[in-house]
Amino acid sequence: MSVSLGRIAVLALFGLVGLSVGESFAQRPLPPLGAQTPRVRVYGPAFQPQVLPFYATQFTPQSVAVSRAAVNLAVLGQGLSAIPPYAMGYNPYPSPVLNTGPVLTSPTSPAYSLATAPLGNPYATSSSLSTSPYGGYASMSTTPYGSYGAPYSNPYGYDSQGLQGLASVTAATGQYYKDIQTARLLREQSRQSAIDTARKRLEFEMWYETIRPTTPKLLARDAATNLDDARNFATATKIWSGDALNHLLRNAIKTGKLNRGPKVSLDEDTLKHINLTDRSSRSNVGLLKNGTELSWPLVLQEPPFDGSRTKLDLKLKDAVAHLKAKQPVPTATLRDADALYKDLTTKLNDSADDLTPSQYIAARRYLNQVGQAIRALKDPKAANYFNNRWVAKGSTVAELVDHLRQEGLEFAPATPGDEASYTALYNALRAYEGGMQTAQNK
Repeated sequence: MSVSLGRIAVLALFGLVGLSVGESFAQRPLPPLGAQTPRVRVYGPAFQPQVLPFYATQFTPQSVAVSRAAVNLAVLGQGLSAIPPYAMGYNPYPSPVLNTGPVLTSPTSPAYSLATAPLGNPYATSSSLSTSPYGGYASMSTTPYGSYGAPYSNPYGYDSQGLQGLASVTAATGQYYKDIQTARLLREQSRQSAIDTARKRLEFEMWYETIRPTTPKLLARDAATNLDDARNFATATKIWSGDALNHLLRNAIKTGKLNRGPKVSLDEDTLKHINLTDRSSRSNVGLLKNGTELSWPLVLQEPPFDGSRTKLDLKLKDAVAHLKAKQPVPTATLRDADALYKDLTTKLNDSADDLTPSQYIAARRYLNQVGQAIRALKDPKAANYFNNRWVAKGSTVAELVDHLRQEGLEFAPATPGDEASYTALYNALRAYEGGMQTAQNK
């Protein structure tokens, strides 16, 4: 009975589908005669789209009903073909065939009665109709496994869906706590990385400070380079300008304990030709310290320079006389000396084309020293050059270095005629400074 009801329901469903499709096609307006035949897209058993043509290439009033009926049948057949046979209650195994024909008689054999035994299933116990090939052991049902259910059903009666849900909740809870701990570990690793980065930044800055070229480092490097040049590669120009002497002097004072150096004697006549300065200016009164008689070069003794040269000699004598008397130099005397010096410089430049390079260089150098002497006379401390205070003193190099340290003096450039004294003092000072380094390294 349940199979019959199922069949009726399925047929009714597809009947409704066929009628609705037919009505939809019936409600469409008819195309004009001679138009292209429309095609209908439906889905077959394999659920693949198929294109079905109408059965008439031309619509006519006489063929409309036939075309609609054909379309309805085609759609219904396509739908039914997608339904498996067992869904319709179809039994692939036929029922036993009963022999209901007449009784066969034979002259030599007895008459046979109506056979009621099943011929299809030799194991059947009765001749009743059955939808199962195994007779009465199967009920009429649409499931192929009978009342025992699917082979994967739960034979113990437990709620498998509930157990699966509980397992999913447990797994999700465990994953949640695992993710929380992983996040905490990552956060701690991030903090440690930040601390390590800060530490490395500090280490880099400390390392960079050791190699950064700061001003003291540059000065110390220059001093070391200049000291090495003064010890081993000093030229005559460096010696006569006082640079090599000053580098050796500064290093000896910096080393300290001057008595640790060797005893190097100095000649008194040598010290008379050594010029000193307090480093407050580049002035040098060396031309005037031993007298006011200047030794002018031959070029500057020519007639074009006589007038300015003679007047400048007188102004310089007057200035030195005031300083030796411990009196300030008159301003007018210094102003006139500057004007005469500039006049001599202009005349020398005008006559440069008539002089040889050596003559011009010698004259120019002497005028520069005269200019330094004039600037020294303007210094309030200029009297120290003539009161026996700013002079080189000492019978040994150690005594000379100690005197210069106490007075804050250094060596000034040599004046013409003092070159030999500067060279002799350089050799003595280099021997003393080298002996101090040897004693310090022991």
